[in-house]
Amino acid sequence: MGQDHSRASNKDEYKDHHLDSLKKRYAELEDVGPGLSAATFNKLLYFPGAESIGKKWLALHPNLQDKPALTLEDFEEIINDSMGRTSYQFLFALFSKESRLDRKDAFELFNTARVLGLAAGYPDRDMVSADIEHTEVAHALADGLFSSLPSSKCHIELIPNVSVCFSQEIATADEFENWVQRNTPRLFNGVSRWIEIQVSTPSDHASHSAHIDLTDIVISLEGENISTCMMTPSIAWLLSCSVSPIYDTFGSWRLLYASHLHGQSGNRFQHHTYRYSGPSITLVRTQDGAIYAVAVDEEWKERLSAWGGDKCALLRVMPATCFCMEGIKVYDDLRTRHQAHGFGFGRDPKSPETAELWLDTTLSEGSTVLSVDGSGSRQTLVIDRVE
Repeated sequence: MGQDHSRASNKDEYKDHHLDSLKKRYAELEDVGPGLSAATFNKLLYFPGAESIGKKWLALHPNLQDKPALTLEDFEEIINDSMGRTSYQFLFALFSKESRLDRKDAFELFNTARVLGLAAGYPDRDMVSADIEHTEVAHALADGLFSSLPSSKCHIELIPNVSVCFSQEIATADEFENWVQRNTPRLFNGVSRWIEIQVSTPSDHASHSAHIDLTDIVISLEGENISTCMMTPSIAWLLSCSVSPIYDTFGSWRLLYASHLHGQSGNRFQHHTYRYSGPSITLVRTQDGAIYAVAVDEEWKERLSAWGGDKCALLRVMPATCFCMEGIKVYDDLRTRHQAHGFGFGRDPKSPETAELWLDTTLSEGSTVLSVDGSGSRQTLVIDRVE
């Protein structure tokens, strides 16, 4: 009984604090007599490179669109409506049309999540301004979503008795939420934080709020020359949305090895990575532009058997994002007699015939079964870079 009373009390305290914050923020934003203009609300949520979620948000409230100014009650209604939905439901409602999400809308949704995630996750926005212009990650997310869905055939009658058949890619709310939860479960943390900072946090608290728990939004790349890295801020953001949070709990991330800087070979990889004792992420890019990511939750060390904890993971970042599997094993052996030599990742990684992803000892060739078409057939890889 006492425990239930305590929980109810804490919930009431949070609600009172939230309402107090909204009132303070509203008072700061008032710009049209006794009210807040839609233009100011839109501007508040705008960030270069992202869709205007302010306009989309107001569109969910048709009764408020023609009002010359939003009252405090209107402002609270808008904000509290979003709090009654999950982040998946809220973003889907903003970008979908008639409860359906097409490829264009999905791209805009994913790109907005990316841009606002970077804006909320990096206090130094100059650090990511150039990367915001590159939308490849958002396209990869949209491709990942729709490559997982069966195409539906639609017949449209242009004139009587004459119809055209074509494939239409549409995602329902359930399909969208299921895919995001399976592949990128923290995809909208940055959007939620951006809204919290911009809309419901008074300016005297905004600076403090902007630096709380940012590691749960995006992996830090501070200290690295991003222009030379395959691990761009956008890819780092995508990985932090996908892999276990344990990879975000060790402070700033730094480059251990890059094949274009340190030499492309298994020996050079070992030399630069085997002295690091924490979890790490390895990116592999092929000559045709595909990017794979391997998250390893133990220190790299050459061993006779496959190794790795339950947070090891294998992802295809591009061309169509897919969280392929968690709890994979790692195999690395460059010299043991009668053993396959190379680096293997997957459920049975000890040979190039059974590993889901295999890299040879030179890190210049490999193979994978993680094809976009989902056929499971093994494809040969020509490797361009490893980091």
